[in-house]
Amino acid sequence: MNVPIAIDGMVIAPGDLIVGDGDGVVCVPFDFTADILKATEARHRAELKQLDEIKQGNNDRAWVDAALLRLGVQIDD
Repeated sequence: MNVPIAIDGMVIAPGDLIVGDGDGVVCVPFDFTADILKATEARHRAELKQLDEIKQGNNDRAWVDAALLRLGVQIDD
C-alpha cells in the first residue's frame, strides 16, 4: 500500500487517477490530473453542444465530406 506498482509495464504511483470502462483502463499521473480534467470538461461541453445541434436539426457534417475528399476518398451521391 502507498508504493508504486507495475501492471503490464505501466507504472502506477500512489495518488494516480485510474479510470476504466468497457473499452479499457487508463492511468493519469497525479501531476496531470488537473490538466486532464480541464480537457475532458471542454470535450464534454463540445459534445453536449453537438448533441443539441443534432436535436435541432442544425448539425453540419460538410467537414466530413471535405476531409474525405482531402484524403482522396471518392464520394458518390
